[in-house]
Amino acid sequence: MAEPPASGAIHSAGRRQSEKPCNAVGGAETAPVQAAEGNGYDIGPAIDEPEIGGDSMKKDRYGIFKVIATCTSCGKPVVVNGPLAGPICPSCRKTLDIPPDIWKSILGSYIGNYGRTSPGEGDEGTIISGGLTIKYSTVRLPPPDPACPTCEENWDLLSVEDGADRRMVCRKCGRKAETYPAPSWLGEVVPQAKQTFFAEREVRRDENDVDAGIKPVALSCPQCGAGLLITTESERLIPCKYCNVDVYLPDDVWLRLHPSKQAKFWMVRFSG
Repeated sequence: MAEPPASGAIHSAGRRQSEKPCNAVGGAETAPVQAAEGNGYDIGPAIDEPEIGGDSMKKDRYGIFKVIATCTSCGKPVVVNGPLAGPICPSCRKTLDIPPDIWKSILGSYIGNYGRTSPGEGDEGTIISGGLTIKYSTVRLPPPDPACPTCEENWDLLSVEDGADRRMVCRKCGRKAETYPAPSWLGEVVPQAKQTFFAEREVRRDENDVDAGIKPVALSCPQCGAGLLITTESERLIPCKYCNVDVYLPDDVWLRLHPSKQAKFWMVRFSG
């Protein structure tokens, strides 16, 4: 049975089917999006699949997820490319709080429906809770391993033990992809979640990797013409220190400093 939605939440979901089983992830770039649209990546011959309940549920199961939230501060979309408790909105730079119960609803629902979902099939749904809106998509991905998007060599997931925190390296082309253990808070609400693949890591606002290496931008105050140096730490509305006029940063400058992310699929290994 699927996990219930978070307390006080509105949870709508619907089954989405692909035309045939799909190889859904490989570095979390274009292949996952195609899989979600049912474009059909072949995953090879069928294998014995676990059913709900009993010892068979102890087998490893893999699921891929794509999550997009709506910022509770500015209403703009926030892509959540991993099991993140506090993603940062690229538009207003506020931290979005995603409670563990929301993740329990998304991942728990996937596990609850696993035995009734064929390879390449998935669900999509919306959760509304306390002003937070989450849209998500899931796709079931059993072995064999997903393919590298660069050379189509299969990633060797069996070589990644639960608890590993490192980069996987494609055996053919050398492409790298992140893998790390499911966060401890996620393991408390979804004990079956063991290992993540192709997912972004939780970062603090002061070490956001989106800002790494982005150079400051020089502007002129529209009131007095004084020079303004804009950095990734600047607010969208900044005061000119010479004439005290508030200057609203235009979209092209803001997006240069805070480039938007592409929503990508990431994967979780479940067992137990």
